[in-house]
Amino acid sequence: VSSVVVPVSDALATISGKYTKVWAFDSANQEWQLYDTDTAAPSTLTSMTRGQGYWLEISEAVTLLYAGNSYALVAGWNLIGWLG
Repeated sequence: VSSVVVPVSDALATISGKYTKVWAFDSANQEWQLYDTDTAAPSTLTSMTRGQGYWLEISEAVTLLYAGNSYALVAGWNLIGWLG
């Protein structure tokens, strides 16, 4: 299975305005990467890769839809396995 990489904002377009942060762990470099919707904050996470786990901070219950996949998310922190 090849890796499918999608920009974070594209991957989460269906819940735009309902999330604030996305965290992922880069196992190759042993460091956390962050995507923050606060433009003043530095973001080191630029894309989402199929098969990777991501922590999403959600402001209200919402359903994320992408490429035929559906993720039911609750307010607060959610861990998802990205199917791309």
